[in-house]
Amino acid sequence: MQFVQLSHKVLKQLKEKGYNILTSNNSVSDDNPVWYPEKVPDVWDYLIGLDVRRISVIKEPNILVIQDALDNICEEDLRGVVLV
Repeated sequence: MQFVQLSHKVLKQLKEKGYNILTSNNSVSDDNPVWYPEKVPDVWDYLIGLDVRRISVIKEPNILVIQDALDNICEEDLRGVVLV
């Protein structure tokens, strides 16, 4: 396993392997966040579950939905590295 620069190519490869979200404990303002791929059964149920748990969670992870990033984020706006 290694860290590689986040890109559309990497996102497509992760999606092909069944990953659908990336999580990071870095701040959203971090210039080079570290992302970890995850497979969740249903992305939207997962996100809603985080909202429900917000009261008891001190710090939620930052989440990047892979398909949303492919559809809506320009290559030059992707930041960070991802563990592959």
